[in-house]
Amino acid sequence: MTFQEFGQCYYREQVEKNWKDPRNERRNLEKYLFPVLGDRQLKDITALDIQSVVYPIRDGGHPAQAVKVRDTAKRMFDYALELHLSLNNPAAMDGTRYIGKTVRRSRHLTAREIREFLQVVNRSNIRRQFKLALHIILLTLIRKSMLPGACLSNRG
Repeated sequence: MTFQEFGQCYYREQVEKNWKDPRNERRNLEKYLFPVLGDRQLKDITALDIQSVVYPIRDGGHPAQAVKVRDTAKRMFDYALELHLSLNNPAAMDGTRYIGKTVRRSRHLTAREIREFLQVVNRSNIRRQFKLALHIILLTLIRKSMLPGACLSNRG
């Protein structure tokens, strides 16, 4: 079984069924892992192969994304171990401390930036519903992808 065949199986059986938002996992597989490892046999993949995917991402200035791609590969190989399709987890052999650290964002808007944002939104020609959505996002600090599914029962 190839890496890509098993990756699609993993995505279908684990990610789609158990993840609330599987888009990032799909992106990691399709953008980073499948192009490099897709045609390789699952049992033949080594830690060096995982490094050949992860380290260029890290060296390109994206250590947080490199850690996420490594974590996707690790979860996939954990599932392969569970199904006895692999004898080890090559992604687990690469510690995240060698890839990079995920840095928490501490950016915040100043009062002047908030005032300017609200003035621009109110002066714009966008529909009222979008203006209100932007106000809600600013007030609640939620991600834009969370807003469409929100309802009053979700507060708390």
